[in-house]
Amino acid sequence: DEELVGHGIKSKHEKEMEMHTEAEAEEKGKQSFINKFCSDIMPPGKLLWRDIKRRKKHYISDFTDGFDNMKDVKKYLTSIIFLYFTLLLPVMAFGVLNSYNTNKLIETRKGIISQAFGGIIFALFAGQPLSVVQTTIPIVLFIKIVYSFAIDLFNVDFLTFYTLTGLWNGFFLIIYSLTGVSKIMAYCSRSTEEIVGIFTSIAFIVDSLKYVSKQFDKYWCSESTCDNGVALAVFIVTFGTLFISM
Repeated sequence: DEELVGHGIKSKHEKEMEMHTEAEAEEKGKQSFINKFCSDIMPPGKLLWRDIKRRKKHYISDFTDGFDNMKDVKKYLTSIIFLYFTLLLPVMAFGVLNSYNTNKLIETRKGIISQAFGGIIFALFAGQPLSVVQTTIPIVLFIKIVYSFAIDLFNVDFLTFYTLTGLWNGFFLIIYSLTGVSKIMAYCSRSTEEIVGIFTSIAFIVDSLKYVSKQFDKYWCSESTCDNGVALAVFIVTFGTLFISM
């Protein structure tokens, strides 16, 4: 062993000591990360209070900076008009889908009103007035699943069940804000977002194919009706939209 060491080759004992040192360093790194994370979030509400103190001096200026001169006012107005139409079109499209999924219990009008009030409240209390709140595809899927649970599984009123679900989610959000659990998101990779996107795409593709199949079953020369035009129109619009998007 001594001769090997003299020629620049490590002995078995030295290799074992090196591996032991690396393991100790890795363990200390994990412990330091856990200790730092716990010290950041304890006591509960520490990070929330820190954010409030950090944002307090900018809260009023976030709303008034846009009125310093005429140029800023024009930017404000153009941004408002742009966001109005950008947010209105998705809520109308998804509102029709929600109306279909919930048997018209959540329709486009309700979606527009709830999104307007939610956006105002979020802008006032989120610490960032430029935050954009809108209906998204995962929300549409979530509403559909909640509706199926309420009607098919539990046989209860959907709107009551949906309200209680929202309050339950809000309870967890309060806990997350007090404990600073959102810091964990810094260690999430893009693959998480991509997995959600793939799941959403597959779910909507399956729903679209189910709808096309249902229209063919209903109108393609069934016992009661024989209106091939409706089935063909649904087929052309569905796959035509897919072709254009590609």
